[in-house]
Amino acid sequence: MLYHTNDCSGLAASTIRALGRKKKDWLCKRCKESTKTRQGSQSTNEDCELLENENQHVSDNENKNEGENEHDMALKRIEKKLEDMCKTNDKILRSMNSIEKQYEELKKKNIEMKKENEQLNKRLTEVEVKLEELTKTKMSEAVEMKSAVNKVQQNQNELEQYSRNKNIEIYGVDGDRKENLKDTIQRIAEGLNLHNFNYDHIDKAHRLPTRNKNRPETIVIQFKTRHYREEWLMGKKGRITNDDVFQKGNKTKIYVNEHLTPFYKMLIWKSKQQLKATYKYIWFKEGRIQLRKDDTTHQVQIIKSEEDLSKLTEKTITSNSSSQ
Repeated sequence: MLYHTNDCSGLAASTIRALGRKKKDWLCKRCKESTKTRQGSQSTNEDCELLENENQHVSDNENKNEGENEHDMALKRIEKKLEDMCKTNDKILRSMNSIEKQYEELKKKNIEMKKENEQLNKRLTEVEVKLEELTKTKMSEAVEMKSAVNKVQQNQNELEQYSRNKNIEIYGVDGDRKENLKDTIQRIAEGLNLHNFNYDHIDKAHRLPTRNKNRPETIVIQFKTRHYREEWLMGKKGRITNDDVFQKGNKTKIYVNEHLTPFYKMLIWKSKQQLKATYKYIWFKEGRIQLRKDDTTHQVQIIKSEEDLSKLTEKTITSNSSSQ
C-alpha cells in the first residue's frame, strides 16, 4: 500500500503512522481521484511513482526504527541481566566474605580448642600419674594391711590353739547315755598301757555332739598339766580298737589326737588334700602342721597359715614340672 505524504496528502509521516491499522484503507485525495477516473497523465503516473518511492522509504524507515527499538530493548535486557549478575556477584562476594570470616573464627576456635585439649591431656596425664602412684600406695598399704590382718589372725589362731595345749580329742569310742565317762576313759588308758594314769590328772572331760548320728561323739579331755597330755599322745601309738576297750567285738579303731581349733582342722585337711602326693607324713604338733616326704628324708616343712600352704603347694608344683 502506498501513502502520499506532505504536498500530496498534506499529512506528515508520523500522522500516517498514527493511523495504525486504518492506514491500509486510507487514501489521499489525489489517489482517490485517480482511482475513480482510472485516468491520468504521464506526470500523474510519475507523481504516483514518486509517492510510491517515498512511501517505500517511509516503510523502510519504519522497519529501521522498529529494528532499532528491538535492538534497544535487547540491549536493555542484556544490561538488566548484567545488572542482576552484578548484584548476584555482590551477594556471592558478601557470602564468601562471611564464610571466610566464619572460617577464620572456626580456625581460631579450633586453635583454642587444640590448646585446651593439650592442657586437658596434660592434666589427664598428671591425674593418671597421681592415680598410679596412689594405686601403688594403696596397693602397698592394702598388702601391708592384709599382711597385718593375717598376722593378727595367725596370732589369734595360735593363741586359741595354745589355750588347748593341755587337751586331747579321742575319736571313735562307742558310748551311750548311760555310760560312765570316767570308767570309759580309764579303760582307754589301760588299752594304751598308760600304767601311771590317774583320773586325778584330768581337769575336765566331756563328749562333743556330732552332726553325724552314725558316728560316736568325740571325747575331749583337758589335763591339769601338759605333761599328762603328752603321756597320752605318746601312748596313742599303741593303736587300739573298741574291742580292746569294751570286749564286744567292735573292731573300729580309736584315735587320740591333739585338740585342734576349727582353723587348724581345716588347714591340716587342705594340706593333706594338696600335698599328700608329695609328702608321706603330714601331722600336727606343737601348734603347727609338719610335713616329711619319706622315711629317708630328715627335713621337715612347717605350715602355720594358708599363705604358707599356698607357697609350699606352688613350690611343689614348680619342682615337679621341672623334674619332668
